[in-house]
Parts: sequence; C-alpha cells; structure tokens
Amino acid sequence: MKEDCKLFVYGSLAPGQHNHHIMDTMTGVWSPAYTYGYIDKCDRGEYRGYPAFTPDKNGEKITGLLFISADLPNHWARLDEFEGIHYKRVIIEAFLEDSQKELCNIYQILPVR
Repeated sequence: MKEDCKLFVYGSLAPGQHNHHIMDTMTGVWSPAYTYGYIDKCDRGEYRGYPAFTPDKNGEKITGLLFISADLPNHWARLDEFEGIHYKRVIIEAFLEDSQKELCNIYQILPVR
C-alpha cells in the first residue's frame, strides 16, 4: 500500500491509549514498528504534555505501531484537525520488526519560531 494508507503512531492514538477512539472509525492492521528521532513532551497550549516527535535518522530508536488502512486517505483532514496546529504530518521511514522498511505518515512537532 502507498504511504497515504500508513500511519506511524507513537502516543495517544495507539490501541489502549486515551485518544485511540479517534481511530475507531477505520479498519486496518496494527503492527509493531520503529523509527528514529526524538520524543519530548509538547510544551504548547492545549497539547502541553503530549508526546512530540522530531524525526532524525541519527536519533534514538522510537518504538510505536504502524497502522495500515485503506480508510486513512478519507480521514486525513479529520486526523490533521485533531492533531492541531503544533503538529504536521510528514513522511518518514519506519521499520517493521523484521526490519522491512515502510514509508509512512507521522505527526511531527513543529519547531518553535
């Protein structure tokens, strides 16, 4: 599947987390995965305290879940709105447990200007 059908989740949207209900209207497959970068806590507005990812190929190994769903393209506008103004959806490389590389979307924290 193309990257517009893939989302790397590293925080509150994951199964069992408090914002997972945002994903409930979609069917798909969740697989353990990892990428590289840094996670800090967002320090801005209503998003304060939520995980904030910054990609960096030389960064730390960040574990999460890769959600693959043909439903995602119909939900990007809603997910973007949910993530808010401090996060931007970007394409990254993620790796499944067998090291298979996948291009996928992730929400990255925007830099403070």
